Amino acid sequence: MGLFSSIWPVLMALDGVRNFRPVAEGLYYRSAALDAITEQGMETLLSPASTELHGRPLAAVIDLRNIDEISKGETGRTEAANVLYQTFGNSNRIARNGGIIENYIDSEEEGPRLYHAPLLDPDAFWDEAIERMPTGMRIQSTLRTAFEGGALDRAAARHLEDCGLGLLYTIMLATSGPQIGSVLKVCAEESKRGAVLFHCAKGKDRTGVVAMLLEAGYLGLDDNEMILNYAASGALLGGEDAKSPNERTRSDPTAKSTTIDWSRFRGSPELAMAETLEWIRSVHGSIDQYLDSVGVDSAYRETVRNGSNIKSTTN
Repeated sequence: MGLFSSIWPVLMALDGVRNFRPVAEGLYYRSAALDAITEQGMETLLSPASTELHGRPLAAVIDLRNIDEISKGETGRTEAANVLYQTFGNSNRIARNGGIIENYIDSEEEGPRLYHAPLLDPDAFWDEAIERMPTGMRIQSTLRTAFEGGALDRAAARHLEDCGLGLLYTIMLATSGPQIGSVLKVCAEESKRGAVLFHCAKGKDRTGVVAMLLEAGYLGLDDNEMILNYAASGALLGGEDAKSPNERTRSDPTAKSTTIDWSRFRGSPELAMAETLEWIRSVHGSIDQYLDSVGVDSAYRETVRNGSNIKSTTN
């Protein structure tokens, strides 16, 4: 199997971690959160020449979750997960600056590094969600707020739920460009030292968007390959995520809550990524032009594609 193969017929194993698989062998890997990792999984991840990382050491973990998600995950971490995160905390730094990762290649520290790059800015996300509402719906809901508090937020939440994952992903792309660009650069720079693992909660949404941009920008995969890679998450996660949309438990469509019902965003249907790719091209012209806009320009991408950013692993 080549370095930049796309459809992965062999399931990878990282005990206690769901949806773990390579994006590019020895370079980039994706998964769900690491909070349930077992001792065996931790030993596999930290092995100097891990078979699951195709013989390369772990260079970095990039956590795409928000602080509240990380805090919630900490309360249920396994003993092995606590040891894993203590390893990061004791010997390396956690780079946090509003999701913009800086100075990622300046450090001389050895061993795996932990980065935090949240891809959901609640305020910016919500403003964009309201802006994406049909004009008539937005005006009508705004007028209703005069006598019905929260009417606009409720309408925006229901509109997002109805439109589904495609709208979710494109709002993320529109509102988190600098963070996304930073993550893509850290992936490339840290892959000089070893393998890079990035994850969110389930490893399908934020992780899926980052994986798609890596595949397009660095690996040169086509739409069909990227869509199939994205769609694999549903079956790998199982449960509600493995069901077709009409089989999943649905919430009450007349719900009055101003918060989003995230149960409406389970699974990884091919259509969601197809819609995302279509939006990128309709708004930016191409995926390359989107990458240019987030600071990952053509010269940088060409360097990564040529492999000249990767130091030899043989001495």
